[in-house]
Amino acid sequence: MGEAPYTLGTWKGLTTYKCPLCPFDCMDSAQAIEHYRAHSAKPPAPREESRPVTLALDDTGHLVVATPEPEPKPIPEPVETVTPVRKRRKSKKGV
Repeated sequence: MGEAPYTLGTWKGLTTYKCPLCPFDCMDSAQAIEHYRAHSAKPPAPREESRPVTLALDDTGHLVVATPEPEPKPIPEPVETVTPVRKRRKSKKGV
């Protein structure tokens, strides 16, 4: 079948099955295989966009991280909406 999708370990003399992709471990090989397969079913997590970091000294001489704030996203222009007006029915009171 190929290599097992886990590494073996021990805990208090018991065999553990450790996921090579995350901190998950368990004591059941079938559960470890199921967990490993769940990794491939998930789309990869989006990577966070990196921002530059600037180190600076504050007024007291302490080193601080001065990371610039990300540029705000532009606010979209408002869209004018028109609500259709329904015609009223004529009443038949006088009939």
